[in-house]
Amino acid sequence: MIDFNLYVQSTYSMNGSIIDIDKFVSQAKKMGYKTLALVDQTHMYGALKFYKKCLEVGIKPIIGLQTSVKSDIFGLYDVLLIAKNIVGYKNLIQLSSIAAFKENISLSDLKKYQSNLAIILKTDEGLIKDHLVEDNINLVKQIIKEVSNEVSLFYIGLDLNDYQFELQVAPKLKTLGNLIIVNKVKYYNKEDNKTSNILSKILHENFSDIGIFQNDEVYYHLKTLKEMDNMYLQYTQAIKNSMDFINSCDLIIDLTKRHLPKYPISDAYERLISLANKGLKRRLMQKGIYEASYKEYKKRLDYEINIIHKMGYEDYFLIVWDFVLYAKKHDILVGPGRGSAAGSLVAYVLGIVDVDPIEHDLYFERFLNPERITMPDIDMDFPDDKREEVIQYVMDKYGKDKAVSIITFGTFQGKSAIRDVGRVLGIDTVVLDELSKTLSKTDNSIKIFKEKYVKEYTYYTNIPEIKELIETAEKLTGLVKHISTHAAGIIISGEDIREYSPIQPGLMDAYQTQFEATDLESIGLLKFDFLGLRNLATIKETLDLIEKSEGKKVNIYKVPLDNPKTFDLLKRVQTLGIFQLESRGMMDLVSGMQISKFSEIATCISLYRPGPMENIPSFLRRHNNEERITYPHIDLKPILKSTNGIIVYQEQIMAIANKFAGYSLGEADVLRRAVSKKKKEILENERKKFVQGSIKQGYSEKVANIIYDYIVKFANYGFNKSHAVAYALVGYWMAYLKANYGKYFMSVLLNSQIGSVRGTKAYIKEAKNLGIEILPPRINKSNINYIPENGNLRFPIKGIKGVGQIAAKQV
Repeated sequence: MIDFNLYVQSTYSMNGSIIDIDKFVSQAKKMGYKTLALVDQTHMYGALKFYKKCLEVGIKPIIGLQTSVKSDIFGLYDVLLIAKNIVGYKNLIQLSSIAAFKENISLSDLKKYQSNLAIILKTDEGLIKDHLVEDNINLVKQIIKEVSNEVSLFYIGLDLNDYQFELQVAPKLKTLGNLIIVNKVKYYNKEDNKTSNILSKILHENFSDIGIFQNDEVYYHLKTLKEMDNMYLQYTQAIKNSMDFINSCDLIIDLTKRHLPKYPISDAYERLISLANKGLKRRLMQKGIYEASYKEYKKRLDYEINIIHKMGYEDYFLIVWDFVLYAKKHDILVGPGRGSAAGSLVAYVLGIVDVDPIEHDLYFERFLNPERITMPDIDMDFPDDKREEVIQYVMDKYGKDKAVSIITFGTFQGKSAIRDVGRVLGIDTVVLDELSKTLSKTDNSIKIFKEKYVKEYTYYTNIPEIKELIETAEKLTGLVKHISTHAAGIIISGEDIREYSPIQPGLMDAYQTQFEATDLESIGLLKFDFLGLRNLATIKETLDLIEKSEGKKVNIYKVPLDNPKTFDLLKRVQTLGIFQLESRGMMDLVSGMQISKFSEIATCISLYRPGPMENIPSFLRRHNNEERITYPHIDLKPILKSTNGIIVYQEQIMAIANKFAGYSLGEADVLRRAVSKKKKEILENERKKFVQGSIKQGYSEKVANIIYDYIVKFANYGFNKSHAVAYALVGYWMAYLKANYGKYFMSVLLNSQIGSVRGTKAYIKEAKNLGIEILPPRINKSNINYIPENGNLRFPIKGIKGVGQIAAKQV
């Protein structure tokens, strides 16, 4: 029985295949398939997903590639390349990379990388089929000889999907060499043929309905095992060849190793220790607490360095330190931190983040947990107009073959699928607009539309043409529509990236991986995120304007966090244009809070999110002494006092587990992650462990269960305090500049809104609230942009209606 398929093409081929890897592999398993080969066109985008899914369901995975060989004599002809093992797989990566740049490979490329690859001549379409149909057998033999002389494992592909091919061509193949069965699959069922053709037209931007029913006799669906047996009944040797080849395949991709980047230095560990200790002294001296706090900070620093060393992440920290240092030396503002990295003292003393984790009671284990080995993840913010400069530095330092951008995939969603399918089917745009409007109510989901809007769905699907439109669009939902570049991520590898991932041309003359971020992480590669933040650009422009106008250099990293003018501005809720604090709902919260200290900014950021918002009314009543602050147990008071007896931060959950059940902070973070998933089995297992630990700490079983239930209740509400504090600092910096250097700050904001009537009006009103007048434009006083004039701002030439950029410059 034929229980294999060696020629599956997925949505990642972008050739009309509607195969979603997860769904397809699961269906093949149910049908009895034991071996599958993914042989996508030119690229290997889905290879790792396919490999992992096959292993998950118990199918033998084989990875291949379809590409064209360019012959100086015969032109282009198609081949399928299939890896026998990890050596062949790595050669496949090399050939896919070459094909991605040249759109084909040469015979010399094939010879160089043919080890442990099966080279299969594609005969069902293209040059070879044309010659066979025309009975140019000798020419085909010459092509076969050309290829087979260069490679050690060569087959003739046999694909009987096309009945006419089976009658006219297939019998001729038996005399040409060893046959192997490659039965192409592009969709699930026979009825998907038209959907596949429609998708192909969309991807090739051919929206005419001509040819939708082309090749009606050729169906590339997944056949049943019985159908496969009947199709290839007369080709017993091809079946044997195929099975022998499958038995020789043993691809094992190691998903346990980490391939960490290397900082160019002989002893990264010693370098890290040296830099960290110097940085610690500098930070403590700057804060004026060296004598009083050195021992406390040094103990925490040594603890963190020890964990970093055990995990092998010294090089990682040095790499981040290096490009942050580059940015600061080149006058590029660096964000104070993002995510859990702000909880690391090592990151703080190296200057990677500007949040003191001890001062703000942040936990290193929330970032790197010795109880749960994970990759470090330090995301860095830069001004959006300087981000590429830092990335270019990294690529130049480590080489374009080791520092590469990451691919992402855009997929069809409800409305885009409806519109694209509608254009191919020739559906009236009025109907498409109506359906798009309806889908806007369903989170852009056709599935939700079917389930929740039954009456409207039934109304539309009673019309055959619209029924076909919706059903086809639903089949396309989630399939690949286009490729793009990860907005922030860069992979830095210790080796040439082609050791692990195929590449293709990327932006900024860089290489781009063919595997997306989750796949790269699964094979142990490390992603660095460089994010562009417009707010940092606003801060930098304001600082430059202050220096230019007043000759005063404000070091934003060192502004005091207790500036009275800043908190007066926050109490007046003049937060328009301030990071995280300018939405209407946030302004209401800020007004109710009457912020008087820095930590309350972080609390606002943490509360104003879906879920935690439910606690805002109670929090404000407690904050304003209108409601009594209570605790399920008095020992919670030191942990929750700063947030009025309400769990706001994930770190508070960790502290509770540490206090009541004696968990280490690493164990506490594992608990936090586990209970947030709300899975019954996990909750019960963790409860037992928590209760046992609490009893050992001297608490009763009743108290332990009460506290555990309290943790579970708030597990999804807690916010990452490290992230909240870091982003609160960005907001504070902006509030500080607005309160102390208002005319400069407002001029930068207003310049960003030139051309926007709504934005300009809002900021002009805000400027007036700050006591800053907007002076009318004057030919001898106005500039292209808003400029400070005494204590006010002069309206710009460019802001006058009808005056463009070029005219404004000439004036």
